[in-house]
Amino acid sequence: MEWNKEVKEAIGPQNYDLLLEEVRKGVLTLQQMKDIAMKMHPHVHGTFVQHERVEDRSFLMRILLDKWFLTVLYKQEIDGAQQLVEILDDKDIGLHVLVLKMKQISKKVPQENVSQ
Repeated sequence: MEWNKEVKEAIGPQNYDLLLEEVRKGVLTLQQMKDIAMKMHPHVHGTFVQHERVEDRSFLMRILLDKWFLTVLYKQEIDGAQQLVEILDDKDIGLHVLVLKMKQISKKVPQENVSQ
């Protein structure tokens, strides 16, 4: 996608990879992707509506993440990783296990960097 590098920087490369892996595995339903898009920004939801028939859901998620970057995440003061976690952990989305995985990964990353 066009803003792939910037999206990874905004939400964290581990979160990016984990989110797309969960999409590829079918953990996220199409309804959850729609709900995530609505919570990201109204324009992200509009992008979802335009592309919801795309068969490759990981491609669809990358489209949504691009739009989220262009509407919200580009702002320096935005903590994209924290916003992503809050959206996924929302009771309407219910991806609490995915959030737990993201939090576990974020705790490990600084320790790995220190030992290198």
